[in-house]
Amino acid sequence: MTDKKMYSGSRRVRKAHWTAAVVMLSYAGLMLGKKLFGERYYEKRIMALHLRNAERVKKAILELNGLFIKIGQMLSILGNFLPEAFQKPLEELQDRIPPRPYSEVRSRIEREFGKTPEALFARFDETPLAAASIGQAHRAQLPNGLKVVVKVQHADIEEVARLDLEIIRRLTRVISFFFNIRGMDHLYTQVRQMIEEELDFGREAEAMRQIGENLKTEENLFVPEVHAEYSTTRVLTTTWFDGVKISNLAQLDAWQIDRRDLAARLLRAYCQMLFRDGYYHADPHPGNILVRQDGALVLLDFGATGQLSKAMRE
Repeated sequence: MTDKKMYSGSRRVRKAHWTAAVVMLSYAGLMLGKKLFGERYYEKRIMALHLRNAERVKKAILELNGLFIKIGQMLSILGNFLPEAFQKPLEELQDRIPPRPYSEVRSRIEREFGKTPEALFARFDETPLAAASIGQAHRAQLPNGLKVVVKVQHADIEEVARLDLEIIRRLTRVISFFFNIRGMDHLYTQVRQMIEEELDFGREAEAMRQIGENLKTEENLFVPEVHAEYSTTRVLTTTWFDGVKISNLAQLDAWQIDRRDLAARLLRAYCQMLFRDGYYHADPHPGNILVRQDGALVLLDFGATGQLSKAMRE
């Protein structure tokens, strides 16, 4: 169930700042030990400290939920930004986020359409397929029998986003000041822009239609179709595709899928989006790239997109 207390502004601030302080002080203590006892003392302890802090950060992110999930997801694919030991724990945030109660989902759909999920769809699974920072996805079936995925924004996400963006802004300034990490301001700007875009499902629907049209000649690559009559700015309904995350190498090998061919096709699609169209899917973590048993690629979650000018593309 949702921890309502954790969504209060003061508690979120305290939790985020306390976690950041504990992590920073732990590294400061080890650096002091390095000066007192030498390089060998530091080298023997740094990996264990990285692992402890990675778990601390993951635990805090899962408790805070909200936009902090998005931060964790972004950091999990920026291998040159944090120590490598952080990567695996944070990768779990790509598809292991605690869901919100179904009552909240039902209420949101009823407010958007004036109908309950049971009245709107032929079938609507109460257990979500996946949960994310902005909302969660449920499998459903349209009255005509078509299988779909219904992505529903969390009921209180607008207020949580406002609170979290302010907390994140403060933390990036503090971390940059004490650790002289370059790129923190840029990271915050990216997160803010991404969240503002992702809060508008109407914009995401248009992105899916446009990029799907641009990539329609790419062999074995799909962008799910948007079903406008079952979508609003807060609910997005798209065609269902079976498959696994592109990082599930064991399943890809079991299906005897040529990984080099898969990588080449994905790269070719991104080259077209970046260099030819100038309009691209901008959140390509493994949870958003699906591989079907026949080897086809499916791009998911178009909440974050980017555009490049003609001059930049050239």
